[in-house]
Amino acid sequence: MPPTSTTTTCTRSVTTRARQSSKSPQQQQEGIVPTTTAIFGVVNEEETEPNTDNHQELPPSVSYQDTDVSSKGLVSSLTNLVNLFSGNSNKSVDKTAASEGNSEITTTTTTTSGLPPQTPQELLERIREDYQVRNYLWTGKIDLTAFDKKCRFTDPTLSFEGTDQFTKNLDNLVPIVEALTEPGDCESILLDISLHEGYVQTRWNMVGRLSGLPWKPRIDVIGRTKFWYQPIVAQEESPNFDNDLRASSEGVQVYFYDEEWEIPAAKALLQLVTPAGTIRNSNTA
Repeated sequence: MPPTSTTTTCTRSVTTRARQSSKSPQQQQEGIVPTTTAIFGVVNEEETEPNTDNHQELPPSVSYQDTDVSSKGLVSSLTNLVNLFSGNSNKSVDKTAASEGNSEITTTTTTTSGLPPQTPQELLERIREDYQVRNYLWTGKIDLTAFDKKCRFTDPTLSFEGTDQFTKNLDNLVPIVEALTEPGDCESILLDISLHEGYVQTRWNMVGRLSGLPWKPRIDVIGRTKFWYQPIVAQEESPNFDNDLRASSEGVQVYFYDEEWEIPAAKALLQLVTPAGTIRNSNTA
């Protein structure tokens, strides 16, 4: 996402994205040195309710890189077929309307609060609402203003770029999920959420019964997600043309959504075609 600049008689504005002092996997590969601390000060790791025992040893998790090619190919093909035959309807949020006020606007699978989160702590609270209020693991409803438009979304079976693609995928998939489930049968249980320098981390349990299928499978997957965020920074040149750039924060947004599961992707997919309880939800369950 390249910087943009405009020049007037007295000022020049440059919009950039400052990286975090904790590096995401993408940043480690690119050699980017983040600068969050310069904007917000040091962000100490903060545990917020709900909470798990910090001394509890968690089971190993499975990332996109760990997943076998067959599982990735199957999910990618099914996603493309759903998008193809569902008409690829565009139900994304009208961001122009959203920018005119702070009232929350919702669509089938997205919601927006009008403005990006102003601090990492506010970002954490919005993510908490996605789980606890919007049940987003099943509904797909996320606060889009908390995500950069070019955010990369990755889970053990899929990896793609952009909130537009996220919205398209979910707009077409959610009606199928709704047809196969009964109201109240699906939950996004937030097990833990914590704030770290550079990211918000959650641990969750996606639970639901697909009662619309004859064998009534039960989805029960425990996973973890890191929401890597970066400040939205505006730099304004001094009117005196002395090249004195002054940085000010305009909020934070997630630029990398990194989801892992505590169960191999192939086993998670098997839950769809086996009776309830056949496949356990975690490697140590």
